[in-house]
Amino acid sequence: MIEPEVLLSFYSNIHSSDKCFAVQAAVRLLAENIDPHGHPDLVKIPD
Repeated sequence: MIEPEVLLSFYSNIHSSDKCFAVQAAVRLLAENIDPHGHPDLVKIPD
């Protein structure tokens, strides 16, 4: 299994994915020590 932090490190090197709300949500969740796998914030478009 690949850790989410490793996958997110790949995204920071591609296009403008750092602006992607799902990537931003995953980074925030990991910073809060919350497992992002399947988390509803990854599919909820922010207001």
